[in-house]
Amino acid sequence: MLGSILPEEALEVVERERDLLGRIRDFVETFEPDGEEIQRIDELIRHLDEMFLLVVVGEVKAGKSAFINALLREEVCPEGPLPLTDRVHVLGYGEKSTESDVEPFILRRTVPVETLERMNVVDTPGTNSPVKRHQEITEGFLPRADIVFFVTSIDCPLTQTELELLGSIRRRWRKEVACILAKVDIHPDKDREVVLDYLHRSFREHLDFDPVIFPVSAHQARRAREEGDEELLEASGLPAVERYIVENLSEGRRVALKLSSPLGAA
Repeated sequence: MLGSILPEEALEVVERERDLLGRIRDFVETFEPDGEEIQRIDELIRHLDEMFLLVVVGEVKAGKSAFINALLREEVCPEGPLPLTDRVHVLGYGEKSTESDVEPFILRRTVPVETLERMNVVDTPGTNSPVKRHQEITEGFLPRADIVFFVTSIDCPLTQTELELLGSIRRRWRKEVACILAKVDIHPDKDREVVLDYLHRSFREHLDFDPVIFPVSAHQARRAREEGDEELLEASGLPAVERYIVENLSEGRRVALKLSSPLGAA
């Protein structure tokens, strides 16, 4: 799948990386032939053949599905007052909408959305869920991510459990992270600035990194597009995310992240 869009020189790097991961697997197998890490490395090797994965994570009801729907400009993820996502949804491009179970707890879906022609967007079950399995499913998928969009809500920004999850994403799996501050329309602008300052300080103090943070209102973005209101759309914060994807996740950048992601996890 990935080979159809990569230049020849990049494919050669992929093959060298596949060989390296295979040697790491052989080394680990001498110590734990039936261990969980063998399965993880097998997943990383398979990941080399997949499209670029932009994985959206966050706590239950943080606004992940609403953000994805706004980003893709389609109602592709269910939204509601209760946790509705109990599997990883890998969203890719297809001329028709289809879905298939490719692995336990992983549903692959195709939808006719142009954004998905060059990358897959992944919706994950909410963490800190009453259903413990939801957290396990999300954490089990994280090693495959090429970049993580971490969604936190302005009405409860950066909880202790969110910090712990981010610590795992950054320190254990060494993933690139961008942060989405969701539901910003429910608070006045002055509160938004206070929360943004708090997030930047918390990231630096607790995790020793300072990711780009996008304040976003999926509700405003949806209404702005329905009404054709460009000013409201810009105020929703979503165009800034789209520009980031276009400018900072260019073809070369996506390939670089794609190749570095499995090595960092390994």
